[in-house]
Amino acid sequence: MRSLMATNPEKTHIPRLPAGYVPRRRLDRDWPGWRTKQLVLVTAGAGFGKTSFLAANAREGGRRCSWLSLDEGDVDLAVLGAHLREALDAGSPRADLERDPRDPEFPRRLLAETAASLRDGEERLLVLDDAHLIRDSAPVLRFLDGLIRYLPAGNTLILSSREPLEVATLKTRCQGGVAELTAHELEFRPEEAADLFAHRFPGARLERQQARRLVAQTEGWASGIEIFLQLLDGSGADAVARALDRMGRAGTGWFEYFAEEVVGRLDLSMRDFLVRTSLLTELQPEICDALLGTRDSRARLEELARRNLFTVATGGASGGYRYHHLFRSFLRDRLPRVLDEKARRSLLRRAARLFARQGAWAEAAEVYAEAGYVG
Repeated sequence: MRSLMATNPEKTHIPRLPAGYVPRRRLDRDWPGWRTKQLVLVTAGAGFGKTSFLAANAREGGRRCSWLSLDEGDVDLAVLGAHLREALDAGSPRADLERDPRDPEFPRRLLAETAASLRDGEERLLVLDDAHLIRDSAPVLRFLDGLIRYLPAGNTLILSSREPLEVATLKTRCQGGVAELTAHELEFRPEEAADLFAHRFPGARLERQQARRLVAQTEGWASGIEIFLQLLDGSGADAVARALDRMGRAGTGWFEYFAEEVVGRLDLSMRDFLVRTSLLTELQPEICDALLGTRDSRARLEELARRNLFTVATGGASGGYRYHHLFRSFLRDRLPRVLDEKARRSLLRRAARLFARQGAWAEAAEVYAEAGYVG
């Protein structure tokens, strides 16, 4: 457990903001009111900007924030507990908790320890991001239910998820202790799309009608607007009109259509880098170099993040990155078209060995199986 945490220090760091992030003033105005709430539920699908919005306000809200980015391993209550202790700076795990997490008293002790950590320090926000990844874990949901019930006064728990979580919040709701932010609130409005356009293209302006059309065609989806901005071949009204027309003709496949064009603008070596590193869930420059046998991964990742090419710095001291999950899926689908079967299996096997070396056994097993090494 400790070795797994050591390979993922970004889990407990507030993520860095994308280079082109623009404050959402309409939403930012509601942030101070959340300080009086016990629970904040942020629920929207992928690519709606949940993490960026929370990270921006967590940094500037004038209140201490403890952050935990959840992953599939946190379905185990003992693993979640260890990561929570790390996030809350609660010190080393106590021996009785670490020795036998299967003890029937373990959940109660973990809840008491977590509540005590929040009670002893200054008032704070506790953000659990990507909470949909633990939605099928009954022990973890029971723990969260208890944490909501016994959260010390002055603290706020924020659960950010792609799907609603089955936590018993009726009493908290009745007491006015819950705030909710949904996909509808997170959808970009035309004026916000225009602000983003002006930030990306200083001195240019997105016409009101075009802003309305862009929002209508993307349904205000943040990632969709980002794709549109990446595709533009200019900032004038004619260039915007051409891109909007292409988006309309692409129909339901517009994400793949635009991603294909964005990737197509890159040089061959960068396209090759993107496709091959899409095997990795976390993009550490040293790991990318080990996978590819190169020495320039850090510079490439920095360039991709700087250009907002669906690459996000995860924060923390290790300087890691990740691809937007839809972009990563798009790249993974391209892999068989870029490499022949022998080269693909060799790359998969190398990635699996790197996962195993990091202690990421689930990812290693999955990639080994994809490479045909089921045993």
